[in-house]
Amino acid sequence: MKHIIFTRFMYDDCPMADERLEIMRGTLVSCLKKQTNKNFVWSLMCRDHHKQIISEMYGDEIIFFKDSNEFKKYVIENKFEVQTRHDSDDLMCSQYVQEIQDEYEINKFRKDPFLIDFQPMYYDKDVDQFYRFKIDYKKIGSTSAFITLCPQNTEMTIWDHPHTKWNSHIGTIIRNKNQKCVAATVHNNNTTTGKNLKGELLF
Repeated sequence: MKHIIFTRFMYDDCPMADERLEIMRGTLVSCLKKQTNKNFVWSLMCRDHHKQIISEMYGDEIIFFKDSNEFKKYVIENKFEVQTRHDSDDLMCSQYVQEIQDEYEINKFRKDPFLIDFQPMYYDKDVDQFYRFKIDYKKIGSTSAFITLCPQNTEMTIWDHPHTKWNSHIGTIIRNKNQKCVAATVHNNNTTTGKNLKGELLF
């Protein structure tokens, strides 16, 4: 199977971007390099001035895109059966790619497109601890930011809709049972995940 992981990192060359790069080095990049299943390619939408820095940081091949339309065209033309979106500052366990591909193998008989969704933990970077995420996406009928699209020979792409809107555009959502595999990282430059979403301490 062909599996692509897509990340958006659209920052100008500024101190905030430098801080976000270091956070990405210690979170997403570190996690990608620890994956037990290496059958994937990482793709990144970013400014030209960050390409070399991120390439040297990662050390392996990266497919770069200037915008989401370029990404969509590429995955459709190259028929990626598995498309994962992952934010630049979030965490994934070392079995993440394997668990996604296991779910795909179980469900690939389906004729229509489907999503694989993971319930995240809440990671407070300042204290280096994990907490329960207060939003249960399954209970509210939505999906988290940790989603994978299996387009099933259609021209759908993982970047067609915001993660909270996919439930209105797809018939089947596979909820992965491992609730300690991914985590939303909270830090000073995170503008979307607030302290009010921190639940009880996990570890």
